[in-house]
Amino acid sequence: MAKFVAKQPYTSQSLLGIGLFSSPKNVRFDDVKGSGFTAQTTTVELDVGGHGFKSTFLGAGQPKAVGTVTDIKYYSSGTLIYKLSDAKYPFHDLADSNDLQAHTEKIFAKDDIIKGSYGNDILYGYKGKDTLTGGGGVDTLDGGKGKDTYVFNADPVLSLDTITKYEKGEHFELKAKYFPGLVAGELLPEQFVVGGAAQDADDRIIFNSSNGLLYHDADGNGALAPVAFARLANYLTGIDHLGAEDFLII
Repeated sequence: MAKFVAKQPYTSQSLLGIGLFSSPKNVRFDDVKGSGFTAQTTTVELDVGGHGFKSTFLGAGQPKAVGTVTDIKYYSSGTLIYKLSDAKYPFHDLADSNDLQAHTEKIFAKDDIIKGSYGNDILYGYKGKDTLTGGGGVDTLDGGKGKDTYVFNADPVLSLDTITKYEKGEHFELKAKYFPGLVAGELLPEQFVVGGAAQDADDRIIFNSSNGLLYHDADGNGALAPVAFARLANYLTGIDHLGAEDFLII
């Protein structure tokens, strides 16, 4: 299970920076030891953690193509862009090929945790039962293959996320702090409704099947207006399996 955390808005479909290992020209390698090393150019730096690395000359120079990469911190012009942990990926594979997309898909081929930044992200889960958290901003979440979980832990007034392909058996987790009227635990059947608006005072989550939007309504059919927090982009295919059992309040 790999864990990815974007520290700045992230839209790349692959892991930025890992191409340095297969194209090391103009790359400086420092502090090479068994547990990690640093690779950097004039604008990019990768702090790599793992085990089994071997230096070629007194802790400097390009590491030998052995060992396992578990963690990466990627900096661009001194700013931390993302953190990767628990990857367990052979360094030999990274050094042998510059196919960033293939490496990324293999790293995230299991049940992974993908977290976005404070801004607008595009996040990919690839294979496995992944957990994707957009965070703040307007995000696009593509879980890929497998039954995924989508977490909403930001103010929906400022954050409307698009889920590219919602499938039966996938789940939503909503942070109670940002969804007034809901408490931790399973969403009750009477709190979920399909339609254009809340039908009674108990309704809290509304799925509008005509536009794919999921709304939160803090007071049901009261005076407060519902707020859209997610859009299921594949709604035109007919999502008739969505129900209260697919939501967990955390």
